[in-house]
Amino acid sequence: MNDELWATGPPLGLIPDSIYTEDELHLDPGDALILYTDGITEATNCDGLEYEMTRLKDVCRVHAGKSADELAAAIVADLDAFACGTPYEDDHTLVIARRLDQ
Repeated sequence: MNDELWATGPPLGLIPDSIYTEDELHLDPGDALILYTDGITEATNCDGLEYEMTRLKDVCRVHAGKSADELAAAIVADLDAFACGTPYEDDHTLVIARRLDQ
């Protein structure tokens, strides 16, 4: 599955009384839900290039069968390797939930 959910309002907790829409996504056993901040996809390397969504998706595909912890570690390792020591200008937050077989 390769569905995408998009933000429907400001970051959670930033503006009191913000209104958000809700969406639904079915996860089959083994599927993962990957939530991230733009600090990950907009991180730059020593050449000024951004990490971007395409690279994040590629890492997720390569490590699709791994646990949530292993997938998170693979993303962080790839991001750090990509950045080649360039300081991050924004936070990079990553939350991964995987539906277990049942």
